[in-house]
Amino acid sequence: MAKKKTITAQEEKPKQTHAEELELKGKVQQVKELWYKAIESDKDGVIPGKMLGSKYDTKNRLFNFNKHGGKTEEYTFGITGAYTKGTYNEKGVYQQSESYRIDGVLEWRAVSLYDERGNGSGTICYNAEGGVMWRNTITFNEMNKITGIYNYNPQDELSYWSENKYDDKGNQTESKIYSKDGEVTNWQTYKYNDKNDCIELNFYKPDGSLERSSSYSYEYDSDGKRINNYTPPEKKLHESYTYKYDKHGNWIEKIKRFKNVAELIVKRDITYYNDPSEKLELNINIPYNVDAEGEITAKNTEALESLTAQQAMWLAEGSPTPDAFSATRYFVVKNNEVPSSTVLTKQNVEVIALMHALTEEKGAKLVHTYKTA
Repeated sequence: MAKKKTITAQEEKPKQTHAEELELKGKVQQVKELWYKAIESDKDGVIPGKMLGSKYDTKNRLFNFNKHGGKTEEYTFGITGAYTKGTYNEKGVYQQSESYRIDGVLEWRAVSLYDERGNGSGTICYNAEGGVMWRNTITFNEMNKITGIYNYNPQDELSYWSENKYDDKGNQTESKIYSKDGEVTNWQTYKYNDKNDCIELNFYKPDGSLERSSSYSYEYDSDGKRINNYTPPEKKLHESYTYKYDKHGNWIEKIKRFKNVAELIVKRDITYYNDPSEKLELNINIPYNVDAEGEITAKNTEALESLTAQQAMWLAEGSPTPDAFSATRYFVVKNNEVPSSTVLTKQNVEVIALMHALTEEKGAKLVHTYKTA
C-alpha cells in the first residue's frame, strides 16, 4: 500500500517570480494592460469602447521587469491622467509607491517596511510635505500569510485592525475587521474546491448570525485554466471569458461576457528581451483641464480635436454620401464610447433641456442636426 506524503511549507515549490505570478511566458520586459467597455459590432465583432478606470479605480497597468522576471516598476492609472508609481529594488522587493495628480504633482508617498527576515512589517504614508498621514503594522504566520494588519492615524492612535485565518493550503478561510473599540465591523468566511478556487463566501453580522451567502462554480480548459465562473442558475448570473494569444503563448486580449453579452475587453501590449520592440510608455492622454489643486475644471477640447487616419476612414465608411454624415460614428471616435441616445424628438423635453445645458454651460458642440417630415 502506497504511503501518503504530507507536504510541509518548507517542501513547497520554489517561490515564483513576478512574471510567473502573472502567468507570463518567455523573457518578458514590459506589459501594458488597458481595460475598455466592450461594444458589439455587426461588422467587426467585439471592439473596445470607452476606457475604464477613474482617479481612484486604476484598472490600467504598466509593468517593467528585469531579465529574471522580477518587477522593477509598476504604474496604475485611470482615464483622468492621475497615476501611481511603484518601485522595487534589485531583488524584486517592493520599496514604495508614489501617487501623482493629473497635473504631475506628487500627492503622497507610501514607504514599505521589512523585518530582519525580509517580511513586510508595515507601511508609512507621507503627504507631499513629508508629514505622516497614516501607518500600519503587519503580522504573518509560518506560511508568510498575513494574519493581522493594524492601522494608526496621524496621532499614532490605533484606528482599526483586521485579522485573517487560513487552511493548510494557504487559502484564506476567515477575515474580520475590528473598530478601534474592538467591535467587529466586517466578518467573512470562505470555502474552496480542489483547485483552490473559492466556491462559497459567507457574510456575518457582528453578533455572528449569517447575513448572506454566495456560491460559485467554475469551468476549466484542458490545461486547468479557469475559463468560466457563475453563481447558481436561480440567481441568473453568468460570466465567461475568451482569450487571444501572442506567439509566446501570453494572452493579449481578454473579453468578459455576462449572460453571453460582451461587457469588457482587456488589451495587453507585451515586449520581450529577446524580441526587440519599441519601449512602452504611459502616454496618458489627459482629456481635462485642472486647477492649481489638481481638481478637474473643464474638458480639454484640444486633446479631442483631431482624428487619426484610421478614425477618419471608419467615419467615412459610415457616411455613404457626403451629405449623409454619420453623427453616431463621429460621437464614437470623439468620445470612445457609444451614445446612450441617437434620436432627439421635440416631445423629449428632458433631452432638449440637457442639450441646451451642455451647449451653453459646458461648452459642448452640436455636431449634426436634421429635420424629418
